[in-house]
Amino acid sequence: MHPIVDHQLSKQSATPRRPNLPATAALIVLLVAVGLSRPAPSHAGCDPNPGNYSNPVPTMICSGDDIVLRMELNGYPFHGATDNACDTQYPGNVHDWSFTVPACVPIGAIQSAFIRIAMIADPGGNVGADTSLYAMRVGINHDDVFNGPAHLPHGVPDAFAPFTNWVVRDYPVAAVQPVTTVTLENTTQLCPSAWYWLGYDWIELHLVGVGCASPAHRPSWGSLKSLYR
Repeated sequence: MHPIVDHQLSKQSATPRRPNLPATAALIVLLVAVGLSRPAPSHAGCDPNPGNYSNPVPTMICSGDDIVLRMELNGYPFHGATDNACDTQYPGNVHDWSFTVPACVPIGAIQSAFIRIAMIADPGGNVGADTSLYAMRVGINHDDVFNGPAHLPHGVPDAFAPFTNWVVRDYPVAAVQPVTTVTLENTTQLCPSAWYWLGYDWIELHLVGVGCASPAHRPSWGSLKSLYR
């Protein structure tokens, strides 16, 4: 342990020493220069945290008359429901995930489409943060479909185990495009940005009414697989 230093003046030095003004001025200039050279915080006065982002190849699922393109996210090796992996975003993080509609599916044959996402807030045990303060933005093809409070629970259980309370939400796709892009942003205004993350287990693009259940209209699985090799 370092000894406690008594900074009171002794009797021998009762008269305060005058500061070395040139040295003090030089120190102030140095501190100001160092402060100006630091990059400005990217969000809410916090130092940026890059998050844990993955962009896996989608898998195809035939579900009734629908085709589902699914990304099982795996940027962070904890908490995912099936593979104990997910993606995480800290305050200020924004990421895109893109889905290519298979060439064998005519855009005009798609009756409607929506994005389905499994999401959660961090365990919260480290900081005990109020989840009502968490916020997020959801964009589809560069148009916002949601921007506000996340209304997500803290993930349970903690201790790097798979969460059992993932929340699944749907967002409509206004106009299906050959490439549909999903944008997610953690807009939480909290510090430090080492906490307060949002997690995403998987993202799906549902193409509704393309006749997947009918053998006469079912897309060739060979063509689907070749698209995503």
